[in-house]
Amino acid sequence: MSSMGAYLEAELARLDLLLRREILRLRARYQLSLDEFRGLYVSDRQVDALVAESAARAGTSDALCAEAEVMRTRNAGRWPPEWERAVREFGLTAFDLDVLLVALAPELHLKYATIYAYLHDDVTRKKPTGELALRLSPMADRSRLLPESPLFREGLLREPAEQQFLGCELSASLPALRVLTGLPGESAVPETPWPEGADRGMFERAASMRGLFVVECSDSDLARRMVEAACTAEGRPLLVVDARREGSKGLGRRIRLAQRLEGCVVYVTGSDALWGAEPAPGAELASPAAALFVLATGSRWRGALPAGEVRVLKLPEPDVAQRRALWNRSLPEAEAPMIDALAARYTLDGSQIVAASCAARDALRLRGEARVVEWRDLVEAVHGVSDSTIGLLAQPVKCPYGWHDLVLPPATLRQVREVAAAMRFHHVVCGEWGFAARHSGVEGLKFLFAGSSGTGKTMTAGVIGNDLGMDVYRIDLSGVVSKYIGETEKNLDRVFAAARRSNALLFFDEADALFGKRSEVKEAHDRYANIEVAYLLQKLEEHDGPVILATNLRRNIDEAFSRRMQYVVEFPLPDETQRRQMWEKVFPRETPIGEDVDYPFLAAQFAVTGGDIRNIAMDAAFLAAQDGGVVAMRHLAAAMARQVVKQGRAPSATMFQRYYQWVKEL
Repeated sequence: MSSMGAYLEAELARLDLLLRREILRLRARYQLSLDEFRGLYVSDRQVDALVAESAARAGTSDALCAEAEVMRTRNAGRWPPEWERAVREFGLTAFDLDVLLVALAPELHLKYATIYAYLHDDVTRKKPTGELALRLSPMADRSRLLPESPLFREGLLREPAEQQFLGCELSASLPALRVLTGLPGESAVPETPWPEGADRGMFERAASMRGLFVVECSDSDLARRMVEAACTAEGRPLLVVDARREGSKGLGRRIRLAQRLEGCVVYVTGSDALWGAEPAPGAELASPAAALFVLATGSRWRGALPAGEVRVLKLPEPDVAQRRALWNRSLPEAEAPMIDALAARYTLDGSQIVAASCAARDALRLRGEARVVEWRDLVEAVHGVSDSTIGLLAQPVKCPYGWHDLVLPPATLRQVREVAAAMRFHHVVCGEWGFAARHSGVEGLKFLFAGSSGTGKTMTAGVIGNDLGMDVYRIDLSGVVSKYIGETEKNLDRVFAAARRSNALLFFDEADALFGKRSEVKEAHDRYANIEVAYLLQKLEEHDGPVILATNLRRNIDEAFSRRMQYVVEFPLPDETQRRQMWEKVFPRETPIGEDVDYPFLAAQFAVTGGDIRNIAMDAAFLAAQDGGVVAMRHLAAAMARQVVKQGRAPSATMFQRYYQWVKEL
């Protein structure tokens, strides 16, 4: 029998003596009758049978008390390590140990629930009370049953449902029950090797200390493996606590109880649920009994925890080389060029890379295919594991186009391809060639697309995103700009943070509304407007992802933003050749086109943009759908005439020439 089992058996034998003494005392005073139906179902004979062994050893109350004291002295020298730790950590008295024994007994043998009901003279009251514990223990101390006593304050006993003193039920908390009855504790010594390339010294030393450590890391999988490996190296048991499930109320006390009972290190995940919660757990968390690690994925903890009592362990996000190693480990069957592209293009942590690899393989199985995962499978999986909160702050740019659909002047198209190449090889220049280490503010790429409305700026951003496998999100200014002071800055902070987690390409359309020139301060509004521009400039420089600004009026953009653009791409109005290419590509292949459609005439006669051509084509298609089902020149002429009217001009015979007959009645 283990030391814990032998100790509990001896203590329960002592409790039997105390219970027998109490039964005899009450019977002597006629408080319990020999009526077989006393208490409805619990009879005297039944109780006598439950304590028969102790009754056989000593028959009188005084003899039972004397023998119980002898057993108390003898058992005190047999404390198992768990009880010895509890006595030392919580400063427990002899009466505290008796109270704990009384509370734990029904969990060790059901007979005690029956005996307690008998002594309460109520078959429904099977749990011990404070009054019963005082009656049973010769070391009775009423003050040790107050709420501020160690048993309740430290969580060894559950808080009573009602604020009572003698009538409160005594029930051991689950951590105390597990540890003090020899059941497996909540913690265990992990067997985790150190992650490849990890700086083990910092975490290893922390695991051996007593204090609060905030682990700043976006990779929850890496942070947990670091803590587990540190506990493995130190031989320390580890308890993992999810704050989202536990809640903030009493969390600090629960952690401290587990540490004092088991001597374990605690690792808290889901800490975002704690910051701003009521009641705030900061003070409780700041006084752990051993090493306490709290995973933080942001900076909100800084206002919730006492700064002077927190040590910060910062784990940098994996660089391209580390991401390449993680992808190789998760997808050993993938080809090297694909792994290189994934590592360079997507800023993912270890857990996200593992999740994306599994999702890509699962997609193949669901389709019933046995082939190796391909690029499109992985891109879709990466988008699935990336943070999707950007969709609450911006609108996705849906772009079904490719490079072959772009109709731009040669110089503009060359610059646009250079923009895509800069995004593709950003990791080489900034990482492998050392630009990010040598120069500040080059981690992210910023581009300015300038040109009239409809010249293809949004379409080009979508094509670049498709080519790189990145989602493009257009920032909705109505959801960002606020008339309330400080709210615009908060919204921008959320946008950039969400874009970073989403591996998204940010597209600020009509950027001059946000990035406009700062003006001379003549009133308070001007000062706050300039603050917004300055803050946006700061966030833009800090952001390490790609950003495209689009404006119709380049001269309205503040010079400070223009200087920070890696590329400024001008989108001029299309010439006749480009307009003809646009007309020839604007209709889908499924659209029925009449033989009389005159693209050369439309391109030569009307200087419109690509956006205008698309709108005119759709208008003509709607007219054709209700008039024969084939897009003819008459439909295009009518749609073009409407566009001319929208521009503030009147359709004329000179303008439409031989097709004027279809527009003169409009």
